[in-house]
Amino acid sequence: MFDLLSHNALSFYINDEASVTDPVYKFELNDADDFSTADDFVDIDYTTKDSLSLKFYAIKLYQEIIDFHLNDKEKDALIDVDLARLNFVRRNSVNTEKNNLYISAVIKLEEQHSDVPYSSLISFNKAKYFYDEGVKYNASVSDAHKWEIKKALEICNTAIEKFSDTFGAHECRWLQNTILQKSLRFQTEYGNIPNQPFLSLISYKNVNKVFIRVIPWNESLEKKEKGLYAQQLIQLYVKQKPAKEWSLNLPDDKDYQNHSVEIKIPALPHGRYLILVATDKNFTYLKNAVGYGKTWVSNISYVRREMGNNVVQFYALHRKTGHPLSGIDVEVFVQRYIPDDREYKFFEVASGKTNSEGLFEFEKKENNYNNYKVVFTDDDDRFESQNYYSYYYQNNSGRRTTTFFYLDRAIYRPGQVVYFKGLMIQTDGKKFHEIITDRKTTVTFYDANSQKISDITLTTNEYGTFNGQFTIPFGKIGGQYYIMNEVGSQFFRVEEYKRPKFEVKFEPVKGSYSLNDKVTAEGFAKTYSGANLNDVEVKYRVVRNVSFPYFYYSWRGYYNWYWGNNTQMEITKWCNQN
Repeated sequence: MFDLLSHNALSFYINDEASVTDPVYKFELNDADDFSTADDFVDIDYTTKDSLSLKFYAIKLYQEIIDFHLNDKEKDALIDVDLARLNFVRRNSVNTEKNNLYISAVIKLEEQHSDVPYSSLISFNKAKYFYDEGVKYNASVSDAHKWEIKKALEICNTAIEKFSDTFGAHECRWLQNTILQKSLRFQTEYGNIPNQPFLSLISYKNVNKVFIRVIPWNESLEKKEKGLYAQQLIQLYVKQKPAKEWSLNLPDDKDYQNHSVEIKIPALPHGRYLILVATDKNFTYLKNAVGYGKTWVSNISYVRREMGNNVVQFYALHRKTGHPLSGIDVEVFVQRYIPDDREYKFFEVASGKTNSEGLFEFEKKENNYNNYKVVFTDDDDRFESQNYYSYYYQNNSGRRTTTFFYLDRAIYRPGQVVYFKGLMIQTDGKKFHEIITDRKTTVTFYDANSQKISDITLTTNEYGTFNGQFTIPFGKIGGQYYIMNEVGSQFFRVEEYKRPKFEVKFEPVKGSYSLNDKVTAEGFAKTYSGANLNDVEVKYRVVRNVSFPYFYYSWRGYYNWYWGNNTQMEITKWCNQN
């Protein structure tokens, strides 16, 4: 019963703390002794003034549970809770050496219980630590962490061999399978120059040899591959006759890491090709790794430019020299959904030839909100663009009617009257603006739950305006209320508040400051009649907000900064009591 209740309590305490302001005396785990052995850990005296810290109560509860199981003959429960304690401390410690302290503590724990079958769970945690370290390996930077995954595999193998039918061994088998899993990824340029070799990229893991096929692509294959899943696609590709086929040995350090290498693809004539790469000479999908990519081999390339008036320009260029290609054929296809066939199909919507500068342009039509592609043809050389989304931008020059509302204030109390005025105009959003006279309109009053309170029908006068009033009822929740008519709305706040009798203001803080600098802030308290307040109690607190700049891409097409804040921390507080 103790274990059941204490672990239920732990599940609450170990979660992240509520987003409240951290006090200046916030409880933190920062001592190396937090990673000490179970015997020493239960004797640590944890104290804090931070009475709301869940971490404090969690670490104290870990002490109680470990102490409860410390002298058990069966060590399974002790191992389980001590491992949980070490992982909890590692996650929450602010000690800069916490990772080294953690793995040292896990190794000691494993040695202490080496004869206990349940210690295989310790071995799994140890292996998982080295695996996570190994994932940090970056071949382009250094060899740091390169051999950690291999070390993790060796730990798993030992645990499985020693205690094969335990929970920890099953966890080790999962990690073992993850480490030994093959992976293969193939990447090539969308377009390549004909009749000369080009490079492609292979990314791989646990692979030392690959088999490569280059298959000419055609429209019949395009139709056949629709609706097929991965294994069926590979089976379809393997049945095709390759134009070229060879094998290649890859560098393999037996480190179980991901690696990448560029390979040479032999010269190919004009056309589109599928390049198939596999770890098995028969290109079987099951229990092997298979990758593929499609590429155009063509002298034609292009530059695309979206104009602001729904016009798209394409400049056809020679892929090798960059010179414009004049007089070549261009066709534009738009994708539409065909209900009878239950699929999308491309239909030609424009065609023509490039001018002397290699330019071809077309105008997007209204209601064409699907993908489009452009096909360039120069005798036997053909090149197809990638798919682009076609969005037609409406011409907003049309006139529309709108209402502007004006209120007598921004916040009200229940029972008060909301006085409003409205102005109705017709506008094109640019130069044309005209008031609307003698127009009936119904203004409706809504509460914070968008429930209708009342409405009133009014008529605009010779100046295009109307006015009215609503009384805010008692008994409704506060929040954001609003009024609206057919073509406009206005929001305002309704709150139960007391009118303040005085105000407190701080003078602007001048200058720039660094951490540990002393800052002087001056303020004053005055009644609204202008008289100073004397001999009153003053309380203040200082909190710290850490703001980090983030760089993000805007939907408008440019990069910008924004600032993100984390939880506040209280630095100091003070109160003078008379």
